[in-house]
Amino acid sequence: MISIITCTVREHLISNIIDNYTTQLFQDKELIIILNHDGLDINLVKSSIGSVKGVTIYQLPQNYTLGECLNYGIEKAKYDVIAKFDDDDYYGPEYLTEAMNALKITNAKIVGKEEFFVFLKSINALLLRGHGLSNKYVKHVSGATLVFQKSIIDKIKFPNLTLGEDTEFQKKCIKEGYRIYSTSKYNFAAIRGKDVNEHTWKVSDKRLIEHGEIVAFTDDFKSSVIEQSGY
Repeated sequence: MISIITCTVREHLISNIIDNYTTQLFQDKELIIILNHDGLDINLVKSSIGSVKGVTIYQLPQNYTLGECLNYGIEKAKYDVIAKFDDDDYYGPEYLTEAMNALKITNAKIVGKEEFFVFLKSINALLLRGHGLSNKYVKHVSGATLVFQKSIIDKIKFPNLTLGEDTEFQKKCIKEGYRIYSTSKYNFAAIRGKDVNEHTWKVSDKRLIEHGEIVAFTDDFKSSVIEQSGY
């Protein structure tokens, strides 16, 4: 069983969050949404979600960092495994199944993806980052793909940061002796909008292309991303 935690400051991304949750084939799950903006109306968000099962919504002041929001969500989580979902990315139907299987067959406390796809909306390009870093132990995975044993939080919490909180968290985990495993490149894509200011990580498309490999120009990136992981 797994608790998904996502934090958002943008109401228009609620539908993407719910889509990523409801399309997961893994059944034993809950979704915790943390609204991290004072201008969001929690009651309107609840009504927009309707009768979707297993969803709980909380609101924290917008001066709370992402790290603080994540720690709060983890405290509220019912299950022993935590998955961090970003509000604007794509998580394929097999995403949680792959992650849970990886936790079972490796001795890693944390799994995620260090080789993964990025879809650039500005040019409809599908990019691959971290070539060759799938299916192996690593020192870091993409923060948007973190899946880990909740028991870690007894020793290590997310730092009081909004940028780089996932990196610092993983550094402390490695220092504590926890292993991190990078799963396949499939079942996930980071989505980059045309406006870099939409994102917490304000890196340009040009720089992403320089440090990755364009694998396709397409309107339908999901057909390339959704693949069986082999687990």
